[in-house]
Amino acid sequence: MTDSPGTSADTERVEPRLSDGLIGSAIGFLLIYIGSLIPYWVVRWPVVAIGALFVVVMTGFVGVCLWQRAAPRVAPVVNRARGHIRHDPQLGALERDVKGQCWIAVVRRGDRNVEFAIEGKDEPNPAAARQRAHPDGGFRHAAAPRRGLHRA
Repeated sequence: MTDSPGTSADTERVEPRLSDGLIGSAIGFLLIYIGSLIPYWVVRWPVVAIGALFVVVMTGFVGVCLWQRAAPRVAPVVNRARGHIRHDPQLGALERDVKGQCWIAVVRRGDRNVEFAIEGKDEPNPAAARQRAHPDGGFRHAAAPRRGLHRA
């Protein structure tokens, strides 16, 4: 049996939204309430248990959705609180790269942003930072824009 064009595996998937999680939680609370009204315990406890399962799963889903929305705004604040961002008077903000065991600086030179790494595991190496920021250091030459071929 072959797939028709509308049912292939390449079709777009519908992603669940925050409202779906809230509706699922509401259904769970409704099941718990209805289950508490059932007089027979053999039927009551499975209905209450299914309602509780709905509430737990859907509340967790709502939490994940909210975190995904808030994480881009919260991450810089958390990094500053953990000490992963230092401010240097010459280079500006230095952001810690834990895996690379270095500090990343982004400096604006003219119309370009230049990103470079400074060695240092827990603290940026001040000598390396000053050398990079020195006007006659390698940073200036690496950041200079390319010029066209000069004609003699």
